[in-house]
Amino acid sequence: MGPVAGRLGSTPVLRTAAVAHPAGLVAFVFAADGGSTPLICAAAMFAGGTCPPLTVPAYATLQAGPDADGLAGVLLAG
Repeated sequence: MGPVAGRLGSTPVLRTAAVAHPAGLVAFVFAADGGSTPLICAAAMFAGGTCPPLTVPAYATLQAGPDADGLAGVLLAG
């Protein structure tokens, strides 16, 4: 999802991932509870493939300046 975020911008990709990733995790949990191995693998791949690319917006925020939306301090804390 990182290259897609680079082309389309991070906002639409993160919004899509905000819906798709939790849905994939829920599907994985239900598949793991008595599902077949191919179903579990498919749900795990979907959940992993929709994991939000947080490095792209973090990099863009840091490139915009130290006080861009006040997020740089949050990204650098830790």
